[in-house]
Amino acid sequence: MSSKWSTNSIIKHPPSGRTNPLRRGKPNGAANNEGEMIMQTRIKGDSVVGEAETGLVIERRFTTAGEDSFDAFDWIEMDVEIRNPDGSMADTIEGVKLPSGFSGVPGKVCAQKYLRKAGVPKHLRKVPEEGVPVWLQRSAPDHERLQTMDAEQRMGGETDGRELFRRLAGTWTYWGWKYGYFASEADAR
Repeated sequence: MSSKWSTNSIIKHPPSGRTNPLRRGKPNGAANNEGEMIMQTRIKGDSVVGEAETGLVIERRFTTAGEDSFDAFDWIEMDVEIRNPDGSMADTIEGVKLPSGFSGVPGKVCAQKYLRKAGVPKHLRKVPEEGVPVWLQRSAPDHERLQTMDAEQRMGGETDGRELFRRLAGTWTYWGWKYGYFASEADAR
């Protein structure tokens, strides 16, 4: 007797046969009944009305294509002290740059838990992979450029929230792309 949670279950990714209720058959850049512009992720190859989408369709809401989304935030720079339970100093990270909403305790938690403290190569290169867009290719250490640096300068840690957010979002997007979760490249962006 097998249950739906057995290890032999087949999981189909991405779910197919779903349609996006937000599209309502309107082409990209169309205005709704109130005359407001509707922003869609589709650039070319729109599906026919009534045709099922395969994968996640992501509608762009809070960013503009071609612009750095981090420019919308006010950024602060702070020094973060990480203390042991007895109050003694465990570590200090100087010059941490985070959105202003991360001032105080949220910034300390973010820096302590999520910024990589060491082992980050100062120079990276993209690793080409078949079927992966250039903008989404994973990175690896650029050993040629690293060899031109002093050994103690080759590695470091993250001090900028933009590095952290790009690393996390890039990793999630990369794996989503590799496993076919997105309906199109525009949705992955």
